[in-house]
Amino acid sequence: MNTQETILQLEGLKLKGMAECYKALQSMPASQRPALDTFIARLAEAERQYRNRKRTEMYLKTSKLRYNEEMLLELMDCTFIDRAENLLIDGRTGCGKSFLAFISLQIQLLLRRRDTCRHLRLDSVQLLG
Repeated sequence: MNTQETILQLEGLKLKGMAECYKALQSMPASQRPALDTFIARLAEAERQYRNRKRTEMYLKTSKLRYNEEMLLELMDCTFIDRAENLLIDGRTGCGKSFLAFISLQIQLLLRRRDTCRHLRLDSVQLLG
């Protein structure tokens, strides 16, 4: 089976994240390709990230959040944490306040600002994952 057939099979199985990663890994020179176990781990991680990204996009489309893009970008930038500013998220029950707070924390962790994350406090919030 050649590379193109493998990619078509992955896409046919709705494993688009794996297909994209497989294309990228196959385009690398043979001497730089990872070992088999690392190769498979990268494919699995790519699929997980792809599905998380698609799920987040779907939630944002169906959430009916009222926001302007500039405000949302500033929130996701997390610079308010660096400036030691408080953040007040207000809204009706079930509108996604805890989700926004949790995403802000995740972004901080992804940006490797773990030292600032220990100062974050979510009072009376249960985050289900």
